Amino acid sequence: MTIDLEKKRARQLRWYHANKQLKGEYQRKLCSTPDCEGTYVWSKLKMCNLHQRRADHALHRERHNAGTRRWAKNNREKMNTIQNRRRAAGGNFSAAAWASLKALFGHLCAYCRQRIARLEQDHIVPLVRGGLHAAGNVVPACRSCNAAKGAR
Repeated sequence: MTIDLEKKRARQLRWYHANKQLKGEYQRKLCSTPDCEGTYVWSKLKMCNLHQRRADHALHRERHNAGTRRWAKNNREKMNTIQNRRRAAGGNFSAAAWASLKALFGHLCAYCRQRIARLEQDHIVPLVRGGLHAAGNVVPACRSCNAAKGAR
């Protein structure tokens, strides 16, 4: 392992000595966007990292959005947690707490007591009515029971 670190350090030193002038030129350049006011550019581009990321996102918006949609589809449990936290007035309910709550209920719907493969988080006091996204306010429910309850 130390050999790899020594090789890496030697490679970094070679690059540093070969590119001292370029590094100095990059440091002297300022971001070309007017709202940055004195932010130095650390690459060959004329924008700081923040503005470069924004420009890249705008240029490839469809690719970024498709990737986000793909991630959300493949990670529904995480996406539900993110959305619930965003809507909740307070509280903290993690994916691990959700898994333990489902196990506590025996992977059954809290209302109809049916074993469903995909249970949803049902808030006893709905988030829109000021309920917390916390373990004491969440029960596992099947889709039909959760939808029938609505915001009651």
